[in-house]
Amino acid sequence: MEQMVKALEGALERSAGLIAQVDAAKMENPTPCHGWDVRGLLTHIVGGAQMFSAIARGEEFKPAGDDPIGDDPSGAFLAAKQDLLAAFSDPAVFQRTFTFPFGALPAPAGIGVMLMETFVHGWDLAKGLGVDGEIDPMLASMILDGARMAVPPETRNADGNPFGPEVSVPDSATPTEKLVAFLGRTP
Repeated sequence: MEQMVKALEGALERSAGLIAQVDAAKMENPTPCHGWDVRGLLTHIVGGAQMFSAIARGEEFKPAGDDPIGDDPSGAFLAAKQDLLAAFSDPAVFQRTFTFPFGALPAPAGIGVMLMETFVHGWDLAKGLGVDGEIDPMLASMILDGARMAVPPETRNADGNPFGPEVSVPDSATPTEKLVAFLGRTP
């Protein structure tokens, strides 16, 4: 599990670097995440990191408001990132059940969800900013294996499910492209 937390830390660092590139002119750029421009995606990313912190602590998540990014998305994300990483400094976190809005999972599966969410939305943001979204191939393959177990075909397009139908990609696609295609995005 410590390896997964290190990977999550890397995903958060990657997201922080991408968010630091956002300026007012890019806030309305479209992203591959259906219905969200860069601003909407940033709101989701920061709110998600805040929610993950509460979940890792075994607390109920109570959003601070409708706009967790305000005028400083980078600062808001850095604060949420620090809080989330602090939650993982408690060894008891690995024994907890992580209660998400969609259900409860043991810590390893919960960390996997956080890892998938953070990397894939980082890819969405990279695309919205017009920069390279590729991640480490071995990590992308690991996340894809977990996603295949967590996102069965019968749940796609169901009410409240964030994943569309799998997008077909050639065998030559990169692991990152296969991951995002599996989750309904066109690489």
